[in-house]
Amino acid sequence: MNLKKHISPISNKHLTRVVSVLSLAALLVLPIGCADDPEDGRTSSTSTMTLIASTDSFFEVNRAMTRALPTGYVPYNELYPTTTPEQTTIGVFMTPERIDATQDFIYMGVDPTTLRPTNKWKSNVRVTEGTTYYMYGFMPKEDAQGAVVTPATGGYANGATLTIQGLSTLTPADVCVIVGVKKGSDTSIPIENSGIKLGEFEYEGGAAGTNSVYLLLKHVYAGLHFKAHLDATYATLRTIKATKFELLADDIADHINLSVTLTPNTTGQDPITAITYTPTSTTSNATIQMFPWANGPTEVEIPVSSPESFLSCFAPGSCNEFTLRTTFNVYDKQNNLIRKDCVVENAINSTLVPLLATMSAGEIYTIDLFIKPTYLYVLSDPDLDNPTITIQ
Repeated sequence: MNLKKHISPISNKHLTRVVSVLSLAALLVLPIGCADDPEDGRTSSTSTMTLIASTDSFFEVNRAMTRALPTGYVPYNELYPTTTPEQTTIGVFMTPERIDATQDFIYMGVDPTTLRPTNKWKSNVRVTEGTTYYMYGFMPKEDAQGAVVTPATGGYANGATLTIQGLSTLTPADVCVIVGVKKGSDTSIPIENSGIKLGEFEYEGGAAGTNSVYLLLKHVYAGLHFKAHLDATYATLRTIKATKFELLADDIADHINLSVTLTPNTTGQDPITAITYTPTSTTSNATIQMFPWANGPTEVEIPVSSPESFLSCFAPGSCNEFTLRTTFNVYDKQNNLIRKDCVVENAINSTLVPLLATMSAGEIYTIDLFIKPTYLYVLSDPDLDNPTITIQ
């Protein structure tokens, strides 16, 4: 089989630059049970956070805003595209009482049928009634080698600096930090009606059964969003099932340390006052896998309409040349496998995408992947099918 690579120029109608503050708003509902704290004898509330998240993680500029949320923020279940389920744990620092993000974390549930995120969040966060906390944190906890929090002058009430160590520079994860916290009282109230504001981090622990929290998170990486769909004519003859979507980058540091300084305010302003990305390795080659993910499906059928989405993110300024590698199987309409492990590579660079090198945190490009054959043969001669992927 002679697989060809064809790349057509990308015009503005096919390439969407997302320039809003990629951010999530999340409702964390904390059903409470009581447990004795072995360290000080106090009674603390051990909570399971159910997070109804709101996020504008890669928000399109012509998209309507959600009422009563900060500009650019949407409920997490409205976020598009979404990250893989294995990269959705939020590490939380419950300062000043606990400054170890391995102790407190929030994680998203997964639908056992679809293996997709359910927008139902759980946690092991413990709070003590009457204690005031300042909640700082980041996502995804899974991708970090470590993390530390240091207080601003005067204490955590005045802010903090998060240093997230050993983050992958190129990742399928949506890297975010908490930028807003609000205690909830009624878990039926949606986050858009909660009155949550940017720049507030205080949370006072309540009695068992009364602890719930809303969170806002902001994206601190840039992103590439791939939307794959199949030529309608070809789809009448063949079915394409992708088995792997990978993104490759040359001359990129494998890992970075991410430092984010957060300064609280009462005016609803973005609390991030400084952010740095420090490479921790020399430049090399990096490859990430957007599909499949752990414990997920091993194939995904490429549709004609409602394109299948795949998300990748990268530290801004770290790279401006990528290669998308797609591996797929070809089936006839009787579901007979007639081509296995076909591979197509598409270059994505600053010539094709002029603003790629200048993308900043919270910006995303949406790239249309159109799968079609070079030519069609009759069903009696399937071995000559030669599908390609075109970036439109």
